[in-house]
Amino acid sequence: MKKRKTENGFYFVFFQGTTTIARCIDDKWTMCGDENIYEYDDFDDIDEVNCVYYC
Repeated sequence: MKKRKTENGFYFVFFQGTTTIARCIDDKWTMCGDENIYEYDDFDDIDEVNCVYYC
């Protein structure tokens, strides 16, 4: 697993065959309704170009 530094914000992600929105805070990723904490490599794809919202 590679270490990344993604800017804090909300991003469109592709996860387990579905496109959804995930929040990144200090390289810890969470999704609404899911108590788990994910890493960058857990997602199939992350749209870092079209961020939903930077925080």
